Amino acid sequence: MDSSNSSAAASLRSFHNVRPLHNAKITITVDCEDILEPDIKRFGKYTSRSGSESVHRLQLGQLVGMSALSQIKVKLIHTCGDLDLDGEPCLEALWNVGQGLVELFEASGRNARCERWKSDKTEDWLEADAKVMVYLD
Repeated sequence: MDSSNSSAAASLRSFHNVRPLHNAKITITVDCEDILEPDIKRFGKYTSRSGSESVHRLQLGQLVGMSALSQIKVKLIHTCGDLDLDGEPCLEALWNVGQGLVELFEASGRNARCERWKSDKTEDWLEADAKVMVYLD
């Protein structure tokens, strides 16, 4: 065995000493356009997608296989219209994403719960305007 093979074997053995990942957390940032769809009845207006539609469109179903995952945070950067988040379809769509994730994980046999948060200060474009946190047991 040459020296490069021996160092490769030593590197592979070192992976056995790595502790398994537990309580992994992921944060996803979305814009309004990621979770809205055009309203077919009103030109230039948007409606919220259902939770399952948004979860599918954002390809979040792939997270189900990650058993070490304990929290999913989805942050919304409000990019459409005025920055008043009361009654906006994008806020409803974000809440739907959280509920869609809860339903997806519960269907896979994991316990999940969702918390919602909305900022009172929407002046800073770099900060999330709203977010949902899905906690997995």
